[in-house]
Amino acid sequence: MYGNRSEHESHIPCVHCSPKHRVKWYKERLFLVLLVVFGLIIVNYISEVLGHPILHSFVVSFYDYVSMIWFPLLLGILVGGIDYFVPKEYVMRVLAKHDKKTIIILCRIRFLSISLFSRYLSYINGAL
Repeated sequence: MYGNRSEHESHIPCVHCSPKHRVKWYKERLFLVLLVVFGLIIVNYISEVLGHPILHSFVVSFYDYVSMIWFPLLLGILVGGIDYFVPKEYVMRVLAKHDKKTIIILCRIRFLSISLFSRYLSYINGAL
């Protein structure tokens, strides 16, 4: 039954991967959220010019939040971007072995990520 199909015919792309189901850039959630936030900032600026600062506390809180998270966010984007350039075969070769060295490497990576996350949370709590 399956032996007669070629590899190309048997591959059925998922709904999210096929090109005709891709979301337009202006319908992406990130774009819409940024549009709303920048719209609120512009409305705040116009209302302050007119003498009625309606959204002043929102804008101040937003700036405080962005000033706290800009560096960890940038660091996460850079680390995630480095992951794009590391070949999958290399990761599989290093982490798929059945020896003690692999387990130690995984434990160190896990400890490092938990340690960095807890330090970041304590930094945020101290800043608040």
